[in-house]
Amino acid sequence: MKQRTIASGVAVLALTIWSTCAHAQILPLRKPPLPFPSGYDFPADPNKLQEMIRARDTAGLRRHGWYLWAGVNQPGYDNWPIWRSWSIPTQAFAPPSTPAAQPNIGATATSRGKSLAIRNQSNNPTVNLDLPVYLIPDAVRIRNEKALSKITNSAAIPDGDNFQNNGDLMLVSEPYSSAAFDYIRRDNLFLSSTLNALMRAAKSDIPQGPPTAIVMKHMYWPVKRDGFSALPLVDVNNYYTQANPVTTYVGFENQERWPRAVAIDPTRDVIPPGETADVTFLYDVQRLTPGQNPLVPWGPNTYKGAAVVPITAFYHKKLSQAEFDALSDNDRALIDASFYWAHGRVFQDGDYLVAIASHVITKEIPQWTLQTLWWSDQPDADNEFTRDRPDIPDAKGPWRHYLLASEYGITVAPNELPIRYNPYIELASHPVQTNCRNCHVRASWPTGAYIQNPGPSAVADIQPNDPIFAESLRTDFLWTIPDRAIKPGP
Repeated sequence: MKQRTIASGVAVLALTIWSTCAHAQILPLRKPPLPFPSGYDFPADPNKLQEMIRARDTAGLRRHGWYLWAGVNQPGYDNWPIWRSWSIPTQAFAPPSTPAAQPNIGATATSRGKSLAIRNQSNNPTVNLDLPVYLIPDAVRIRNEKALSKITNSAAIPDGDNFQNNGDLMLVSEPYSSAAFDYIRRDNLFLSSTLNALMRAAKSDIPQGPPTAIVMKHMYWPVKRDGFSALPLVDVNNYYTQANPVTTYVGFENQERWPRAVAIDPTRDVIPPGETADVTFLYDVQRLTPGQNPLVPWGPNTYKGAAVVPITAFYHKKLSQAEFDALSDNDRALIDASFYWAHGRVFQDGDYLVAIASHVITKEIPQWTLQTLWWSDQPDADNEFTRDRPDIPDAKGPWRHYLLASEYGITVAPNELPIRYNPYIELASHPVQTNCRNCHVRASWPTGAYIQNPGPSAVADIQPNDPIFAESLRTDFLWTIPDRAIKPGP
């Protein structure tokens, strides 16, 4: 789904690596992108997936989604999951003249254009009030003077070579598997001229991606190296059962809508039952209420008696000072800002990142498989998001500590899809009645928009012949193509 449009958060990974396409060259000391591991049901037999869809076998489809989630998070280089070895849009949509379009790890990066947050503004509807505005703290500006010398709005901090400016304090990456990356580069789908040529040829769709393509959107939360770090929690059952769209801001900054939190302890693997702590987060964030007077502070938010949980309950990565120093200028600025917005200080040696949310979509079938996951302190509660987890004995890591919502186009009423979204990714900028397939199927060039008015609702089962695609080129469920396609250089 499309992401919020205000501010920023992002960074990290000294070894995001590189792909072997016609536009790429492996450089010395670069580690190649890791393949999806065997034994995790990928790629699945498309006929079997389609048969499960026809039979409305949601349990079987969810089991497939759990395998995908466990598989992409298997260990890769230097205690990162395998997907962190894949490229992101900074490389996939780099100009052809960029040497190998490669991650600029360990060197000073130049601006790569607009941030993810800015690019989303053109096709993201304004559906909420009381939006947060993330300021650039003085401590972040001083430590990142080179990257921020001409930046006044945090949403305008350019994406890094490893992570992107998401629009809040979460650290975001949109990794592409080798097959997905090679598809975009080989077919020149990163160039506006290619898309315009397809339109002149009266094509309705871009060339379709290969069945082994995987695209993700992954969110990290910054966690201090010592003490407790707050992570707000959402009541997903309440949000998923509301009859009407929410008309006020519902992102994690809004403590009234996110009344619970956990306190993450990075120092202990075992926490005594019932242990709680008071935790505070959210600094240098203000509230923008349309029609009212200027910004007012939003936060700090304090949670009394938050349950203490170990960091081992999350996929997590400890980041050393050396790894941080090896990042590009933009990456370091974004990670410093994220830690400040969460904790009131910039990054320190030994701080952590924990995985809290992720979209995982695959081209195993023409209409893509879509699954979205998020961390929960109640991963074994009996609800639709915990069910159908298979037993995967060889899977490493706390993959079972996350909830899963899957979307395979199975309608719940005529022309109506179920409500499906990720609370950490979507609740900031979308109505509650929304669906990830409904969003991604809208991706088109040059005028794709999440909501068209008049047009189909946010849970409509949109078909390829819908009038919203008149005079448009459908971009195979990929918003990054219309968002980021570039003009070729001289």
